[in-house]
Amino acid sequence: AGSWGSLKVEKFLYADDVAKEEEEKAARREERKAERKQAKLEFEILREEQKKQAKKEDQVRRKAPKPAEHVRTEGEGVPLPVWSFEEINFGPAANEILCSRFVRPSPIQCYAWPSIMKGKDVIGLADTGSGKTMAYVLPGLIHLKAQRPPNPGDGPIMLLLAPTRELVLQIATETDRFKDALQVRVGLAYGGKDGGADRVKQGDVLSQGVDVVAATPGRLIDFVEASICKL
Repeated sequence: AGSWGSLKVEKFLYADDVAKEEEEKAARREERKAERKQAKLEFEILREEQKKQAKKEDQVRRKAPKPAEHVRTEGEGVPLPVWSFEEINFGPAANEILCSRFVRPSPIQCYAWPSIMKGKDVIGLADTGSGKTMAYVLPGLIHLKAQRPPNPGDGPIMLLLAPTRELVLQIATETDRFKDALQVRVGLAYGGKDGGADRVKQGDVLSQGVDVVAATPGRLIDFVEASICKL
């Protein structure tokens, strides 16, 4: 008697199964194709960003101060300097005033502005006429505008101290250039030859409420003790 051989069927596919399997293969091919396309796109974006960063760094190097304008910085995490008013972007109103008076920031402004705008403490040493006053006044005004409106009776948000009447007036001159555009109220507190008359006038302004006070220490203490100025 003969014997029948055994037949083992691993998988039997119907036409629908074959079509479905082909569809799944095609879908996987499309998925891999999309992944490669996305990876290529991300690579191109990264390469473009690297080009932009390299171009920006090159521009910084090209615009770096000349040896006569050398600036030395100390401290940790000192931000890169800015070389134009557009880079720091104090806003349209402030930038318009700056561009109408200057071609570009002075060296101390280039370095001080980014640090002050990032909330860092800054000590700046520079010659007379180098733009030191604007290096700290303008960032202070921008910070001031970002605060909530003061309540009646609140003291000034920004205090600028100077040792002499002349320096207070100099600070006031620079601050006044922006007070209308930025809508800030500025008050003064200093002594002088007409100390009595000046004191009354200054006290009246401070009593009405101001956002900024430029003062000498002696007159400021006088006003604080007399409850004319609240700090």
